[in-house]
Amino acid sequence: MLRSALVAFVSSSTLSTASPMSSASATDSTSSADTLSFAAAANAIFGSHAKAADLFNLLTSAPLPLCANEGAASAVHNSESERYLLDLLFLVVPSSCEGPRAVAIWAEDHLDGCVTLNLPTLFGLMAACVARLKEPLEGIAETEAADIQRRLVRLMMSRAADGTRLQAFRCSAIAYGSLGYCRDDSFVTDVANEVLASEEATDRIIFFVALGVTTKVLDNPAALWEQYRPVLLEVALFINSAAVGDEELECAFAALEPAFAALPESIRAKLPPTTRLLTLARSLAIVAIVEAVTATDSVCPFVSDLLMMNVMDSRISHNPCMPNSKTHRSRVRLWQLVHTLLPALTLGDWDTLIPILQGHCLAINNISSVRRPMELMAMLGYQLRPDLISHLLPFLGDYDIRAQVAGTYTQVAINTIRVHQFDASTKVFETLFPRLQRFTNSYQHLLRIIAHIGIHAILTARKEVSELFTLEHARMLNYLNNANEVQKFLVKHYDTVVVDVVAETRPYRTYCVQRMEGTHWLHEGIPAATFGRLSFLAIEVPCAMSYALPLQARQSQELLHSLPAVRMAYQRHVASGLLPAPPAGSGPCDEFLDYTEAAKKLKQEAPPVEATGDAVAEDGAVDDGNIQRKVQSWWTSEIYNQLHPRALGSASRQQLIIVGSLLDNPVNIAGLCRCGDIFAVERVIVPNKKVFEHPHFVAAARSAELWVPWEEVAPRDLTKYLQEMKLEGFTIVGVEQTADSQSMADFKFPTRAVVVLGSEGKGIPAEVLPYLDVCVEIPQFGLIRSLNVHVTGAIAMYEYSVQHVMNASTRK
Repeated sequence: MLRSALVAFVSSSTLSTASPMSSASATDSTSSADTLSFAAAANAIFGSHAKAADLFNLLTSAPLPLCANEGAASAVHNSESERYLLDLLFLVVPSSCEGPRAVAIWAEDHLDGCVTLNLPTLFGLMAACVARLKEPLEGIAETEAADIQRRLVRLMMSRAADGTRLQAFRCSAIAYGSLGYCRDDSFVTDVANEVLASEEATDRIIFFVALGVTTKVLDNPAALWEQYRPVLLEVALFINSAAVGDEELECAFAALEPAFAALPESIRAKLPPTTRLLTLARSLAIVAIVEAVTATDSVCPFVSDLLMMNVMDSRISHNPCMPNSKTHRSRVRLWQLVHTLLPALTLGDWDTLIPILQGHCLAINNISSVRRPMELMAMLGYQLRPDLISHLLPFLGDYDIRAQVAGTYTQVAINTIRVHQFDASTKVFETLFPRLQRFTNSYQHLLRIIAHIGIHAILTARKEVSELFTLEHARMLNYLNNANEVQKFLVKHYDTVVVDVVAETRPYRTYCVQRMEGTHWLHEGIPAATFGRLSFLAIEVPCAMSYALPLQARQSQELLHSLPAVRMAYQRHVASGLLPAPPAGSGPCDEFLDYTEAAKKLKQEAPPVEATGDAVAEDGAVDDGNIQRKVQSWWTSEIYNQLHPRALGSASRQQLIIVGSLLDNPVNIAGLCRCGDIFAVERVIVPNKKVFEHPHFVAAARSAELWVPWEEVAPRDLTKYLQEMKLEGFTIVGVEQTADSQSMADFKFPTRAVVVLGSEGKGIPAEVLPYLDVCVEIPQFGLIRSLNVHVTGAIAMYEYSVQHVMNASTRK
């Protein structure tokens, strides 16, 4: 009976079969009306529980490609009739208690055998059941509904990575996006933790896990924040991108997916086609965290916990902390999150936060890209609460304190005095200025510079109020205005020491400015356009799922009904000043930090560039226009590099390349990397980047590969690489004993040199020698006629440095 009704219904249907993604006909009024007519007719015939289950069993047992095995060549959309049958599944099955049960049982028995081409459609049906069971469904108990959801999600996860990249993207979107609709929060956190802990998890999977968790938290932040807090913090602070080789496959959420083509041109022109999914996941987590802590009035306790993570969480506190290491990246992200929440703090919150900041953050050594955000927070706190400066006084009076920490407290004092020196009630000037004067006699040259610059700024402003400008002040300012050395450093370092704290802690400055640490580009910026993408997820994600049938597309809107909450939360916190506003320029090139390799090359040839965004005009108004400004990142400053105990050294590296492509021993390669960093060579060439994972390399290198630039050149590609270096103007120098080799003691290294080292035991092979411009050897006076290869490299680096750096410095 049901089979006859089904055949009659399908044969009589006139529903348009156009894909909603393929043309405008999918969204015009005629198609929409046909879809609704189809839905009404189908509900009238198949709407009961029993008929829905029978319908599903009939469709999945019929000779349809839907249940074909991997050997079948056909796909689900081979005929118009099959389209209607699949639409019936989406329309009827999730709406009855027997439907989800039947889907779960069938999927457990047959999903493994389904062709990958059909998986997105099958996943869509399973996800529709998961979403429907989020709310009570007559005939299914709450515990059974949660169990069916768990089974369906696990089944989808088991095959989410199958098929082509595009199919895997769609399946991941459906499978992991379904987490947002699961009743069992413990199950969701377990799955999220499994994914985040897995080394095989791709950026797309992490993104959709973050999306699912975010939508759950935004639905009910008061009830769910504490349970999902560890997951959101993991995404916001600790998760790093997939391997570089996968970057092009993982980063293009818009350009390679139907979502981008589906958006209006006016929007498309303003969205970056290279937004990384993991960066978008971080943005989601940040929005969810901000929404949750503000909704639950827990901003101060949460910020306190973040500050304590500096010493309590080993992933944050681990030392040494090298630029762009996992520890460093997590520290930068943590302070970005702290700065995000600063405007939400009350004046009373600083009573709790200042002691923690002083005792657990500022007092420990950090590289400057981490220390500067700490300083800015301290400056802001004392400017808002000058009555708390008693916490600062003991540190200003400690003359044995480390130089970097002393520099921090000095700058905090300077910028607190600048704001409050004319407020007699606070007595800030009378309390802090005498202590600041003491640093002008410091044995640390750069501490004296900081004190001189600060005093000059303070007294220049004080001069305008004659009754406060004493004769002693006039003498000090006169000296500072006429001392050549002081004037030189005023020009060079004034903007580092004298800070507009409010401007520097604005959301745009926190996230959307490309920064450097010494010679290293940092990767923790989030473009304003990426935050802006959060407003379009409700459009993009259903398109990324790429439902191919009209009713499936309609179902997807119901499945993803909570996505607009992401847009509303983001826009709410843009308005409150906690998050960066989306840009409003003419196109992507003006609006986002381009992470592509071509853009990185351009950046390496020029100073860091601050992307377009909320620039403040002289009258205080926000300028939305297309403004491009070049800035020197504050942590490239000589002050920070020299005050840090592990100084980064000169931003310019020696034009020396050390080639270790012929080496086999990981310990020797590790030694080259360590020496290469010590002598600041341009780069070290390694035979295979996997050597960095070898335990012997890890033990010997001490993270040197994070400091020294390196490049991978396999032995088979060595001669080609040497030819390329010759064309770039380098002289190829081989360290080898030959009949024509020169003594290194007499050899004058050219400014641009590539030094080639031989393999352990065999040296430089004969087929490579013709590509060398010259061979040099190290004078030896003992019986053993060879040196360890990384020692050889170290001697070559030292001799080059003597000729080009040390002697040159002596001549100056």
